Amino acid sequence: MNRPTSRQVLAVLLVCLALGGVTAGVRIADVGHPYPAGETTVDTDQPPREVVQGSGRILNVLDHRLVTRVYVVDDAGDRHLHAEYTHLREFSEKQHLAVYDTFATAEWSDPVNRSTQFHSFGAFLHAGILERPGRTVLYATDGGFVTEIGIGGSPEPTVYEPDSSAPPRFVDPNRAAGVDREDRRELYGDVFVPHDAAWAVADRSNGTVTYAIDEADQHFETRPMPFGAELLDGSRIRVTVDAETGRLRAIRERRVLRYDVPPREEGETFRQETVEYVVETRVDQYGTVEVRQPSGGAPTFQQLLADLLRY
Repeated sequence: MNRPTSRQVLAVLLVCLALGGVTAGVRIADVGHPYPAGETTVDTDQPPREVVQGSGRILNVLDHRLVTRVYVVDDAGDRHLHAEYTHLREFSEKQHLAVYDTFATAEWSDPVNRSTQFHSFGAFLHAGILERPGRTVLYATDGGFVTEIGIGGSPEPTVYEPDSSAPPRFVDPNRAAGVDREDRRELYGDVFVPHDAAWAVADRSNGTVTYAIDEADQHFETRPMPFGAELLDGSRIRVTVDAETGRLRAIRERRVLRYDVPPREEGETFRQETVEYVVETRVDQYGTVEVRQPSGGAPTFQQLLADLLRY
């Protein structure tokens, strides 16, 4: 690890003297940092499409936890947990944690193991790199960027702590990782993509509103989908929001996907395979979620300075 130069030491001392030690400490910890500009509620009297898309935009502004579970449905109709994707996003303290777990086994087909049903770039990399059970962890803050790829996945779902047996790498997001603060929205992805699909109100009860689409072509418009896959008839999506705030509560999907499977050995040809998924997403802890940095890999001098200057 490179030692800080005398010029770097002098620079941080001057900054600390200018801001005051207490102020600098608060800035590095991001204590009391205001939310980014943006609406944190959606008027549910708007047309359904505007409500659905607005509920997704809130996730780029307000602290929350998002958990998606992906099940593969076999020929007998039984569901098997294939993957769990978790986002903990604490904008108020500029901390974001993503944990991607895959529970697939070798018996699953190529389309299952080589694609993701989740909406983020990190999940895409996770599926493309691993092709086996395992975990990927991404942690981002102003002062650094932690990645753990391919570590042993937890045997139990709903476990959000990284595996301590594999110390993560901690690097500056604007240098070695190449991830700027403004790019983190792209890194974590949008839950809904801009679309013209027509949603219908399916239910209003218990303080929630549920919107529905039952046509595969319109369903395909609304959510990021795997590459090289066609959404078939029988697919459907339900989106539930809080009736008062318009905040996203749940997304429930049935995806019947037909894949073009490329040959893996000489002499093979492309083939098509159909896989049925159930994808269940829940969002909660709005404004209350707490993100903890993965253990290991203490911040360097340069990272603390970067965090200080990017408050």
